[in-house]
Amino acid sequence: MGPKESAVNTGEKQSYEIRIDEQTFHLSNPEPTGREIFELIGKDPTTHFLVQILVGQDDIEIGLNDNLDLRAPGVERIDVVTKARQFVIRIDEQSFHLTNSQPTGRELLELVGRTPDQFLLTLVLANEPDRLIDPDEHVDISRPGVEQFAVVAKKPHKITIFVNTRPVEVEACELSFEQVVRLAYPTPRGGNWEYTVKYEDGPCENPEGVLIRGKSVHIQEGMIFNVTETDKS
Repeated sequence: MGPKESAVNTGEKQSYEIRIDEQTFHLSNPEPTGREIFELIGKDPTTHFLVQILVGQDDIEIGLNDNLDLRAPGVERIDVVTKARQFVIRIDEQSFHLTNSQPTGRELLELVGRTPDQFLLTLVLANEPDRLIDPDEHVDISRPGVEQFAVVAKKPHKITIFVNTRPVEVEACELSFEQVVRLAYPTPRGGNWEYTVKYEDGPCENPEGVLIRGKSVHIQEGMIFNVTETDKS
């Protein structure tokens, strides 16, 4: 609809047609602000925002002080969108803004790059003991006081991994490159021997890959390591 089509002659004053959601309005002011449009439709700008719908172009959000020129073509349709409520939480020292009011413990751990096989999540409460959150438990973060969480590494426990097909029992949550090499070759070779460490069947944060010198990986029951040695001399 062009500017001539959107302008309606009511006899004494010209009015400009605009469709907001499913309602049609005729305005005498050709340049209303976003604030005036909110007043017109009786919506709260703290809970809603305005979006100008343009055919063949990206939608444009309209600010409270933005002016719309209803005389220009393509300014006849406005949608009112409900703002998603955000909930602010802290996990250790990091802050997060979430729209999901009931994330699981697993989802909260994923925000900080942790998994429940290696870490525990606790809800920190002001006047009560910290409460352990199960990975599959839904936490209602909309409740007052449900804002601070802490992540704690699980204590190492004995698990069996495979190093060059040999089962090895270890008591750890992670292993370094050097530790894996020592498990594969307990007696170090001298000279110019170099080692390559590959792994598979690891936890979700490191299911497979190559472990390089100076780095570590989280481990889990049944994880497989293949260590090869090469003489560079």
